Amino acid sequence: NGVWQVTQTADDLVKMGLLRSVAQDFAGVTTLTFKDGKSLEVWQGEQGKTGKCQANYEVVGDVVRFTYFGSPDECPNRVDEMQWRLDDQGLLHLHLVSTKNAPFIEIRAYLEAKPWQKVK
Repeated sequence: NGVWQVTQTADDLVKMGLLRSVAQDFAGVTTLTFKDGKSLEVWQGEQGKTGKCQANYEVVGDVVRFTYFGSPDECPNRVDEMQWRLDDQGLLHLHLVSTKNAPFIEIRAYLEAKPWQKVK
């Protein structure tokens, strides 16, 4: 349980392999809240766009599976499997193993470009 946040620039995302035009759409501040098997992802883009995704999450083997739900414009039918670790400074590092119903390269860049800081 906790709240984690990351701020990503278009340059951060370009370094992860995104085209600049795509990176500009993903750049911004993202907050992830984990609580008792539920997650809420809230994104505020640099260019004024916003979004949110809700998911149930569970540990399955050596990955954490996120099954998203909500309205059709909020990560519809997306399923992400990822691994995570905390480093010695308490930063959360995410690693996307797989995703369904979403573009892998964009989701990987968005999750992995920078470590996440705990805010709560």
